[in-house]
Amino acid sequence: MAELAGRQHGVVGRRQLLELGVGVRQVDRLLGARQLHLIHLGVYAVGHPHLTQRGRWSAAVLAGGPGAALSHRSAGQLWQLLNPPPPPPPPPPP
Repeated sequence: MAELAGRQHGVVGRRQLLELGVGVRQVDRLLGARQLHLIHLGVYAVGHPHLTQRGRWSAAVLAGGPGAALSHRSAGQLWQLLNPPPPPPPPPPP
């Protein structure tokens, strides 16, 4: 799971976890233990919820399902055709 999350800027999809052999109950336990953090339906940040811009883009594409792709302004920023996005707001206190 860590290797997959590393390749995807800190995020994994539920379907991907199941394909890796992580059971549904284990996913629920990891969520309860705050080792997985729900970002979008079926998409989780691994370890902590604070994602980079690329992590947020990866999460959005995973949430879109098979065939989803980054487009418009986000794709332009990824390919450095547009200025980078402003930094995200700070996370709320726990």
